[in-house]
Amino acid sequence: MIYEYALDPELVATWHDPRAAFPFVSNMGLGHFRVMSAFPASNWERLVLDAALAQCSTEAQRQAVCTKMSAMLQKLKEGRASRDGVVEGAWIGAAQAEHQAFPFGGIIVRTASTPHAALVVADQLGSWPNPAWSPTAPPVARNAAALADALRPLLGVATEIRFVDPYFVPSDPTFWNPLAQFLTEAIRRRTPGVALEVHVRACNGDRLRQMQQLHPTGGLRTVTDVARFDAKECIARVGQLLGHRTSFRFLVWSENGKEKLHNRYLLTNLGSVAVQSGLDEGPPRSTHTDDLTVLSRDQHLKRWSQYSTPPTAFKLVYEERA
Repeated sequence: MIYEYALDPELVATWHDPRAAFPFVSNMGLGHFRVMSAFPASNWERLVLDAALAQCSTEAQRQAVCTKMSAMLQKLKEGRASRDGVVEGAWIGAAQAEHQAFPFGGIIVRTASTPHAALVVADQLGSWPNPAWSPTAPPVARNAAALADALRPLLGVATEIRFVDPYFVPSDPTFWNPLAQFLTEAIRRRTPGVALEVHVRACNGDRLRQMQQLHPTGGLRTVTDVARFDAKECIARVGQLLGHRTSFRFLVWSENGKEKLHNRYLLTNLGSVAVQSGLDEGPPRSTHTDDLTVLSRDQHLKRWSQYSTPPTAFKLVYEERA
């Protein structure tokens, strides 16, 4: 799916030359299945600048490189992840130790003297297939465990996550079981702090009548009443899962003639995935599979905007925060 790649500051320090940056920048970020990661977050940019300036022999060179690198680092901020951590000694050793505790999709380095399965060595890129650079993406079984496993690399690093399934019902185990596993993966992260949201469609008349029959004393007279009921039930369920520096919001939408509420997504600040068959799981012991597709940058920006507030594509019926 979408994987996080730690970037060697000494490699990025060569990117004041756009030709050196192109093979990586053109294949990473929004719209790609590779996300750049600044490790350690607190001083990664400083490490890059120090490495770049160390290559300069004159003040004029230092000023030119500093200007170019500052512009490049600003460009790299879009869709970039970051991780807390400390580097004592060589950066590559610290990155490999971090990988052991919380795996990266890969560690991209300028050079390496010792092979490692997670390493993507820049001066060897393209000379032979590298599983860390080009992981496989087979169809995914439609069960909670398999879906969560496929989305784990993105869930564990994105800081804003929106689960979009117009047909989601929190009381339905086929929806709740995957969501519970998604939330568990999102909270089990190296760097605490994530904003979680669930986006659904307002119920139709059939479900309104069904809910009135199931809860005759619940005061469910309108679509908004059902939206409120679902929101409170979902929040009650997720409350026991939420961790430190974690927020949760439940939003209910209806169509206003601009767009159709149908497609299902995992939208995040680092990129997004279309989940074709939905965020629910198939019947027990089924052999159903699904194709999870990374959205292009333009698709991501469009869908991210549509499921943001204030609303632009749909009418917001109800929202509630945990």
